[in-house]
Amino acid sequence: MTETPTVARERAATPASAPTFLIAGSINLLPYRDQRRQAQRRDAAMTLAFAGFIAIGALLLSQGVIKHQTGNVAHLNQVISRELEEIDHQVGEIQTLEQEMQVLMARQSAIAVLQRERMQASRLLAQLADLVPANMYVSRLGKEGAVVTLTGVAASNQDISALLANLGRPAWIRNPQLLESRTRAAEGSADARPVRRAYFDFTIKFTYDEPQNAAEGARMAAAGTDITS
Repeated sequence: MTETPTVARERAATPASAPTFLIAGSINLLPYRDQRRQAQRRDAAMTLAFAGFIAIGALLLSQGVIKHQTGNVAHLNQVISRELEEIDHQVGEIQTLEQEMQVLMARQSAIAVLQRERMQASRLLAQLADLVPANMYVSRLGKEGAVVTLTGVAASNQDISALLANLGRPAWIRNPQLLESRTRAAEGSADARPVRRAYFDFTIKFTYDEPQNAAEGARMAAAGTDITS
């Protein structure tokens, strides 16, 4: 193969004792690799330390936040407890007022019942004054609910029958019944001579209803007031 003059000159100028491949083979790369590994280790350690610092900081921050929230919750619990105690106190006062109101209402109801019973008694007395015959008198008048018990003395059985008939006329007197009729002897005198007379003790029961007519009830109450006075 024929060489050009330039190639021949370069070959002649290159020393034969210093080949190029011998220079490359004399370089030692072990210290560089160790330094590189150490640098990588330092970087990894710094990264881990930085990550640890960040984790510790985040943990401390989260603990602070949790403590703050716990304090807020404790404060709210205290506020709620005070409010509940205030509500319990108010509820107790309301219950006391309700009990007092119930007592007052019971008293008012009792007073109303007594007034109604007094009015009923006045009306009943006024009515009985027109119904009882002249030859008898009433010794006892009892009332339990709507049932009235009438006890008295009559001169004869005819007077008792007349009273039963009279009690059957008013619309607010129902079911008049003769429970008992007994003969009782009494000593008397006529023309200075002792006379033995017979009287009849009787007990009558009937059911009394309030009159529906207000004017009639007022008239009966007024009449009963006049009788009792």
